[in-house]
This record gives sequence, C-alpha cells and structure tokens, in this order.
Amino acid sequence: NLEIVQIELSSQSPVPGKTIQDVKMPAGAHIVAVIRNNVAMLPTPTMPLVVGDTVLALVSAEREGELRGSFGGTM
Repeated sequence: NLEIVQIELSSQSPVPGKTIQDVKMPAGAHIVAVIRNNVAMLPTPTMPLVVGDTVLALVSAEREGELRGSFGGTM
C-alpha cells in the first residue's frame, strides 16, 4: 500500500538548506512535488528545500513514520 504524504517544512526541521538528494529517506520513498509560495514544482535532485515548503511524497504505508522522521516530523 502506498501513501501520499504531505510534510510542511518548519524552521525546526533539519531539512531546509539541503537539496532533495541530500535528504535521507527510506528506501522506495519518492518526492513527487514541492509546493512553494502556492506554486507546485516538479522536484529535481539539486532543488534546495526551504522553510515553508510543502513536500508531497509517495511512500509505503509501513514507512510513513520513517519518512516523516527524515524531515523532523512525527505522525
């Protein structure tokens, strides 16, 4: 089972300032869109992530918590 997960990046997240390729995510997880300033963008490996971004990712249901942990969040 796949889940579409929405994660909003806050200043407490360890991710802002990193590029997508530098974020350690669980195996099989994929970022499918980044929403910034109400504009949805297709992600690239070198796209920097910033505070206020909303990340949409596909991940298996059993790895959702691990994915959220990668972004500094909880379920």
